[in-house]
Amino acid sequence: MQRFRDLLLDVWREACRHIEILESTGNIADLLAKELPLETLIVRRFDPAHSAIETVAIGGVNHAAAGMGARTVCTPAQWRKLASWLKSKEVLQRHAREHLSELGALLPGEITGEA
Repeated sequence: MQRFRDLLLDVWREACRHIEILESTGNIADLLAKELPLETLIVRRFDPAHSAIETVAIGGVNHAAAGMGARTVCTPAQWRKLASWLKSKEVLQRHAREHLSELGALLPGEITGEA
């Protein structure tokens, strides 16, 4: 458990080092990849007023971060499924087909390979 506390502290320090999340996303991805099976870290902002999700930053392991600005407007059904998934606190993995069929459309095209 101490290992994950140290990791969380390192991530917090990196995030606080910069004003813009874009400046630290790549470094945070590198930190997390040391302990978790991670290739890409996506930071998305939820906009409940418009039932939309916007990509703020994408950072890859050993790659610089990029701001994508991709915006996904959700149908009411997608928004309900997203809200349910968020409440479940489950981790969405690209290879978990049962979740991708429901939530995969909410990932930016650059990640799903549809762009």
